[in-house]
Amino acid sequence: MLEIWLGRDPYDPMKFPDSESILRFVGAGKRLHVSDDCILKSVIEKAWKHKPSDRPTFKEIGTELEVIYKKTSDKSKSDSHNKNHSGSTKTNTKSKDISSSDQKSTTNTTNGTDENNDTSVSSQSIEKSN
Repeated sequence: MLEIWLGRDPYDPMKFPDSESILRFVGAGKRLHVSDDCILKSVIEKAWKHKPSDRPTFKEIGTELEVIYKKTSDKSKSDSHNKNHSGSTKTNTKSKDISSSDQKSTTNTTNGTDENNDTSVSSQSIEKSN
């Protein structure tokens, strides 16, 4: 889901050159940082729980995704309705920061609690239209 949200592989190939390095990272209970503005953050973090028994079922994930879809769909309809009646056709565009910057920094990982780790996710900015 994070790859879909980002539109790219979330694992930096410089830090994770092969699938084994990703397996070691995840197997150690570490997780990538998910930006607070990611609408899928809650679902992703629940699905990433270290213990399989703590992870949601596919049915639970589907239910959460439906709720997110309805919220965003309703907001989109409301925004569209407001634009149609405001007389304005201007499209608001904002830049969305996906992850940490390219400068040398640490990235928070989650293994039940947030901790610093020297694995960073490269930055990417996506232009989104409202």
